Amino acid sequence: MSEQKKDIEYQGIYAHGMLEGVDFTVAGKGTDDKGNPIKWDSSISLNFSTLESITKDVEGMKLKTMAKRPFIIKLSCDTDLLLPEVAKWNNSLNKMLHLRLQPSKNAMFKLSEDK
Repeated sequence: MSEQKKDIEYQGIYAHGMLEGVDFTVAGKGTDDKGNPIKWDSSISLNFSTLESITKDVEGMKLKTMAKRPFIIKLSCDTDLLLPEVAKWNNSLNKMLHLRLQPSKNAMFKLSEDK
């Protein structure tokens, strides 16, 4: 994680935004709504937002404005490292971060159209 602007490496996937929240889930077991057993791993959810310039049409007039776009990055985490990792991310709350992501094989993303 980085607060400073860095040179972007040629290849890679990056996220840049304001860290606005940190949440976490502790590993556990339970049942789904049909009574089937399920289990989940510990994870940390980083809640970000970005500002995006958009144009809206109001009664035939084009108006430019800024829209806030939230996104969440979910990180897997070993349960024994959960508390120190949450504390580390909490120290970066309300800061602009630039993260290089390492997606798993066949990860799915939704792309926005740049204009």
